[in-house]
Amino acid sequence: MKPPEYNAHPPETSSSQPLILALRAAGALGILAILLLSLMPGDLQAPLRSGLPGEVEHFMAYAAVACCLRGGFTGRGSSIWIIAGLAALAGMLELLQGFVTGRGPAISDAVAGAAGAWAGAYAGAALRRVVIDR
Repeated sequence: MKPPEYNAHPPETSSSQPLILALRAAGALGILAILLLSLMPGDLQAPLRSGLPGEVEHFMAYAAVACCLRGGFTGRGSSIWIIAGLAALAGMLELLQGFVTGRGPAISDAVAGAAGAWAGAYAGAALRRVVIDR
């Protein structure tokens, strides 16, 4: 007789499936919003700003997206892939802003985005453990 296998990630139940799909969709929409807002010309983006420092806006946006993605995806290394992907996106978008009218790249914004991705991924992992995998 084989011993029972230990699964660190319990199977997703049908009752948690709508929440998982909603988190994945929110993460995808968040990425789309970051793309659009990051590559929007400065004069068009100004009315949409919150009034907070740019680094705070970047941290919050990437943290929210990472939290949704990590809550919606599980598996070995998912946090690392989410953090690395969003950090790379933050850096790439900052470089591309050099080609957008009224915008300019800022390393501090890329670092704030990467830090937000890190914080959000771990918040999403905690969310998943408490709400979905319970």
